[in-house]
Amino acid sequence: MIKVESILKWKVEGPILKKLKMIRSQILNKNEDAVAIPDSELHITLASGEGWRSIRRQAKASDFDEPEFKIDVEPTYNTIERGGNKSWYVKMKDQQNWKEYVMDLLQGTHDPKRVYHISLANLTGKINDSVSIVEQFKDKYKKVNSSRRVKRYKDYKNIFEQEHRAREQWRGIQEEITKKDLNQIEKYADKLFAAVGIDVEFTRHFLDRANDARNRKPISSAELVGLFRRTYKKHGKKIPYLGPKAQAVIKDMKTDINVPFVLNINSSGMIDLIAKTIMRKQNFKTSNRELAI
Repeated sequence: MIKVESILKWKVEGPILKKLKMIRSQILNKNEDAVAIPDSELHITLASGEGWRSIRRQAKASDFDEPEFKIDVEPTYNTIERGGNKSWYVKMKDQQNWKEYVMDLLQGTHDPKRVYHISLANLTGKINDSVSIVEQFKDKYKKVNSSRRVKRYKDYKNIFEQEHRAREQWRGIQEEITKKDLNQIEKYADKLFAAVGIDVEFTRHFLDRANDARNRKPISSAELVGLFRRTYKKHGKKIPYLGPKAQAVIKDMKTDINVPFVLNINSSGMIDLIAKTIMRKQNFKTSNRELAI
């Protein structure tokens, strides 16, 4: 269940809770200093920090979709110590799914190196006493520690936060979608729509129009990933029945992005969904069929 608080988190519920309780029991049996974090506090942090705070002011839990993929954890737990704190945690399986899910939720505002995990125990049982960033910061710690052995933990944390802010600023500059980005989005869309016999293609004009200043706010790769994911979920099974030469427009009501497309039959007998162009525009008018998402 999505919770909007000082962080954006997915609160643990359903069948996975039973599995987490078993792993947590193993932790408590093998570690005398471990104190269980209560079931009600178990969660996955999806977003935090400055990027999330800028969104938080206007966000509501109902604005965010729940995960649509299977939620599971790695079978073994990990331990991390930092700054007097100690945590026992499990990593989520399918980290790429979580990354794409968060990219879709936040329309591109995410921490690309976050390791999605659930803290199960720490030294006090209070969730705020857990080590918040696990492998991501651990690697930075090792790198700095090897060259500056007497630095305090606060110094390491400051270095990490400065680098994180720099990455966020750099991503803000790199808003334009490249041909490489579009190729990756096409591969993602192909994997989704292959189940219904559809191959997704983009025209050359599509890339030019994706980066056009008339969009006002630049269209991001994350928005396109989300658009195709939601289109497949809502309309994937019906699109093949529109027939060859059919034309329609995908209308993303969340982002105001519109994607006119045409269906063709290729030489292998598959249906080509050719995305002709793209534009961000409210109240986009068309005489063709509209597929709202």
